[in-house]
Amino acid sequence: MQSLLTHVRVHTGERPYSCAQCGKRFTQSGHLKTHQSVHTGERPFACQHCGKRFAGKQNLRIHHTNPSRVKRFICPVCSKTYATAQNLDVHMRIHRGEKPFGCSQCSKKFTQSAHLKAHLSIHSGERPHACRLCPRSFIARYSLKLHMKNSRSFVCSCCGKSLACLKNLKTHMRVHTGEKPYVCALCGKRFSDSSNLKRHQSVHTGEKRYSCAHCGKRFAQSGSLKVHMSHHVLC
Repeated sequence: MQSLLTHVRVHTGERPYSCAQCGKRFTQSGHLKTHQSVHTGERPFACQHCGKRFAGKQNLRIHHTNPSRVKRFICPVCSKTYATAQNLDVHMRIHRGEKPFGCSQCSKKFTQSAHLKAHLSIHSGERPHACRLCPRSFIARYSLKLHMKNSRSFVCSCCGKSLACLKNLKTHMRVHTGEKPYVCALCGKRFSDSSNLKRHQSVHTGEKRYSCAHCGKRFAQSGSLKVHMSHHVLC
């Protein structure tokens, strides 16, 4: 009987289970529980073959039904396993000391093109992986995943925005209170966040920390560099 009542919700549109963090609603409590891992970063379902973890049991089932997911290729040096011969060959570069991908800015070398791409963000100032719960962004996706795993969600009582930590919530509340405790010693302009003050100070110092990897032009703020980089893409 309970299964029938749950099924009927598909037709009635009833979604009695809501997420306390973002307000999204679900027809079943199990679906809500799986969704909540988006906020907590929890992945309780692990593959017994490769160790990869998943937030939902259904995702693990899909993973198991894909034969290419099974790791059959074993490294003869460290016994680490891989799903394809190509992935194993990339891994073997670590043991052979091969680093075919070199940075044109600082000559640092990498075993994989993806690692080089992540490294180039250090020179460009680009941080493409942004946290949905706080203003922080990261160069590498792994850093974002680690951040999300360690984050808790604090909800603003004024606008409902979710922040990753209490410190970020306190900073955000200044938007509503109008508080601006950080003052520029040179011009007296006030800011709600210390990072905004630091960015502003480059106006007075002339410091330009962010450089374009294509033409070398330098900028005081990462946002200005991003706008500039888009012109290279269009060209």
